[in-house]
Order: sequence, then structure tokens, then C-alpha cells
Amino acid sequence: MNNKYKAYIFVCAGFIMVLINTLSFIMDWETNFIPIWIFGIAFIDIGVKRVKRETNEQKISK
Repeated sequence: MNNKYKAYIFVCAGFIMVLINTLSFIMDWETNFIPIWIFGIAFIDIGVKRVKRETNEQKISK
């Protein structure tokens, strides 16, 4: 699997984690997902950095 796709999976997983926490807050569910929100933000940050790095490496190699 290409590293760029792995980075997109990281971003998607982070987005889903943040979405779950947001829906929990909006819908007033009785759950506390603060650690999942923090991990979600971290996953998005790491994934975006990896996508940028892979994109730059592909441009350089061409």
C-alpha cells in the first residue's frame, strides 16, 4: 500500500474520531470522548503532514 494512502487513512480515522465527539456533544449523549477527540486531532495533524511530505517527494522525483 502506498504511504500516501496510509496517510489518508490516518486523516479519515482522525476525522471520524472528532465527528463522534462532536455528535456526542450536539446530541447530548451520555458519553465522554475527550481522549478520542485529542487522538483524532493528533491523527489529522500527523496524516496531513504525511500527505504533504509524500506529495512533495513525488514532485521532486518527477
